[in-house]
Amino acid sequence: AAGSDAAFHTWCLNCHDPKRNGERGPDLRGLAARGKLSSGQAVTESVLRRLIDNGHGTAPPLRERLDEPSRQAILNYLKSY
Repeated sequence: AAGSDAAFHTWCLNCHDPKRNGERGPDLRGLAARGKLSSGQAVTESVLRRLIDNGHGTAPPLRERLDEPSRQAILNYLKSY
C-alpha cells in the first residue's frame, strides 16, 4: 500500500537501505520470508511490533514518534518487503 511504503521510506529506509550493505542497519528485504532476525529470533507480528514500537540498538522507538496507524503501516509493509 502506498501509505505503508511512505511510512517505511520516511522512518526506516535511511538506516535499512539495502544499498548501504548493513552499515547502519540490516537489510530488511525478505525479512518475513527468511523467518528469522539476524539474532536468530523468529519473525512474528508481535516481535516486529515490539521492535517498531520500542526500537532496538540505534533504531529509535517509533511509539514515541508515530501514531498507531503509521506504525501498523510499517509493520504491514515489512510483511511484503
